[in-house]
Amino acid sequence: LGGLYLVWIGARIVWSAWASKETPGAQPAAPLSPRKAFVLALATQLSNPKSLVFVTSLFAVTRLAEAPLGVGLAGVAIMVAVSSAYYVVYGALLRLTPLARRSGRWRRWLSIAFGALLMAYGARLAFS
Repeated sequence: LGGLYLVWIGARIVWSAWASKETPGAQPAAPLSPRKAFVLALATQLSNPKSLVFVTSLFAVTRLAEAPLGVGLAGVAIMVAVSSAYYVVYGALLRLTPLARRSGRWRRWLSIAFGALLMAYGARLAFS
């Protein structure tokens, strides 16, 4: 089922990238304040079921529930630190790289390529 879900997500990415048309006179969205951006990102992550599955799988693999309290708390702190570092680096790359700020043909084709790769990986996972 997970593989089929990846195929579905990849197909949606490809479809939306293929169907999107750049509007010549479109105005960019107004920038968010740092506080509003943080609250929006936090709400998005806390409501993201993939994050819940990721953390649950880490708990299952590391067996932190069976460890002493200090080890369990350290494990949770490490998970939070690694996840936070990932999102900070990812956000900085999206914000600071020239390719991420460009719109148009490159972004569209990168989205299509990523969606196709996700579909291929999901199909391989589903049918292996």
